[in-house]
Parts: sequence; C-alpha cells; structure tokens
Amino acid sequence: MASDLPSFSILSRDHAKIVLRRAAVHHPTKHIPHLVSISDPDDGPPREVQNHAGRTLCLLFHDISDPDKDLTVPTRRDVEQIVKFAEDIKPGEHTVCHCNAGISRSSAAALTIIASKLEPNGENAQRAITELMSIKDIIHPNRAMMTYADDIMGWDGRLVGAYRSTFGGGTDLLWMLK
Repeated sequence: MASDLPSFSILSRDHAKIVLRRAAVHHPTKHIPHLVSISDPDDGPPREVQNHAGRTLCLLFHDISDPDKDLTVPTRRDVEQIVKFAEDIKPGEHTVCHCNAGISRSSAAALTIIASKLEPNGENAQRAITELMSIKDIIHPNRAMMTYADDIMGWDGRLVGAYRSTFGGGTDLLWMLK
C-alpha cells in the first residue's frame, strides 16, 4: 500500500473476530484505529466488534447487488456512511474491513476508502484497483456498492469502468460460486 494511503486488512467475519480478540488481549493500549464491519442483518456484528476500542462503522446488508424481496441490498446511504467514515482515516493508518467471507462487501468498503483519498480521474481509478488487489488475492468488490461509490464521490463512471475492466461487469463472483 502506498504511503499516501491508509493500510488495510480485508477479513472474513471469523478472521476479524480472532484479530480483534487478540488485539484486545495482547495489545489493549494499542487498538486497531478503524474498523468497518459489514454483517448480514440477521447476524448483526460480532461481539468482538461491539467491544472494539477504535472507530467503528457497523453496516447491515446482504452480499447482493440487485434487489431481492427476501434480502437487504446495500443502499446509497450505506456507501455514504463509508465515505463519511473515510474522512477521518489518515495516510498510513490501519483499517480493518470485514464481511462474512472477506471477499465482496469488505473489499468494496476498502476500495471506497482508497478511492476517497484520490483525485477522481482515470489514472487514479486504476490505481485504486491496483492498490486494492495488493491487499488480498481473492476479492470481488460488491458491484452495487462500487456503483454508489463512483456516483457519490464524483468519479463519473471511471471507478466503475476500472472495476468492470478488472472484475467483469454483470454478476458478482459469490453468485457464480453458488
């Protein structure tokens, strides 16, 4: 991760619980500064997230990009909260982003935070994707979240374009695996 950007961990729910538990036990005075926790609405955030001493943003929605009558799709308001949360994250500060599998919603949150720190242009859209991919190998940011992020931050389709050229356009990886 470049020094002008925050550093990240993109984790699954179970891995985040372990990391937060270890941080609380072994480093009680040195907490993880920023945490974005995204859980399914029927699960809620893990207890370890609720006990986290640093700044925490908890969001509740399912890992879908298209409306479904039985599931909660991410909303523009959810992504606006991530953008607002990112305002207080300084270069070099560490942020943990977690969701259930650590693949889609958490990587979209990290990409949104990265993009929020860059000037919206074509070169930086690709830079944001490259930075994200340097964090973790297996990711596929949630398409709906990225569409909202692009619009909210004024990327004029450039962030979505870089996303599509890297991850494809129509469907989310998790739906293809099911």
